[in-house]
Amino acid sequence: MSDVGLSIEALHKRFGDNHVVRGLDLTLARGEIVALLGPSGCGKTTALRMVAGLESPDSGAIQIAGHEVFSAGTNLPPERRQVGMVFQSYAVWPHRTVRDNVAYPLTLKRDRAAATKADEALALVKLPGIGARYPDTLSGGQQQRVALARALVAHPELLLFDEPLSNLDAKLREEMRHEIRQLAKAVGITSLYVTHDQPEAFAVSDRVAVVLEGVIAQLAPPAELYAAPADLRVARFVGRLSLLSGAERVAEDRVRLGDLEVPATFAPGVTAGVVGVRPEAVHLVGEAQPGLQCEVKRATFLGERTEVSLETEHGELRADVLPERGVRQGDLLRISLSSARVYAER
Repeated sequence: MSDVGLSIEALHKRFGDNHVVRGLDLTLARGEIVALLGPSGCGKTTALRMVAGLESPDSGAIQIAGHEVFSAGTNLPPERRQVGMVFQSYAVWPHRTVRDNVAYPLTLKRDRAAATKADEALALVKLPGIGARYPDTLSGGQQQRVALARALVAHPELLLFDEPLSNLDAKLREEMRHEIRQLAKAVGITSLYVTHDQPEAFAVSDRVAVVLEGVIAQLAPPAELYAAPADLRVARFVGRLSLLSGAERVAEDRVRLGDLEVPATFAPGVTAGVVGVRPEAVHLVGEAQPGLQCEVKRATFLGERTEVSLETEHGELRADVLPERGVRQGDLLRISLSSARVYAER
């Protein structure tokens, strides 16, 4: 049995003059969950559809669990790829019962135990006993669980998710992303998960592949991706980032901004450039402490935090403060920075 759940090599796809996927390479270990994260039009959904067999690549190679499904001489149809897929739109048939929806992949194979296996899959996604109901009697979250059960019922080698939670409300999205991860890990299935939602990608995956302009710009575990983006493009896309200029490198791991020394890391190959700062690295300090003077240009109350925009001599800085601090537009503050990362200017 192969230890590789999915292998994608040098995948290309054009639609007319639009080169959507430009030599994409990606390997997933068996049982691993990887999220393809990127903006609209970056090629992530096209890549997923090529893995599923719903689009034909122009060139490259795809293997699922060690079996070649696409190459120069091979292009297996979707039903022969041992893939389960969960779509954004649920894609459940309203005229079929829940059980019939889930059993459909097995019905195509004339599996006599299809109904029993469908009920087992429904129990697995925490929907026991609803097989006789129709989709229009279910909530959006329940319909998405039905779609997940249908994807799992035939025990595929690979599970594909195409923006599966986009149609759910914020609270339900948060619940479902944890359930999807727990379920995929419990059954040990390799999963490729496409989303443009960063918290969702971070919560679901073991590693995140940031897709920009048809290639993977960085592949890393969520914490590493957030703390150490490979370059400024990735840093700007992942999380909130402020960029400050005029920094001087004073040590291997420190830069100086005015009179303030800041612990810093450096993107690969970079020795000087712009300083990227995350909101959580900004701290209010007293006048007697080392810091940067700034003015509050904007303060937006967001419930558990107030998001502020601070004007400094090195550039605009975004930060979060507790609402009880009572920070308002026009206030003069003094701040320190607990961490930063230096990127080449682009």
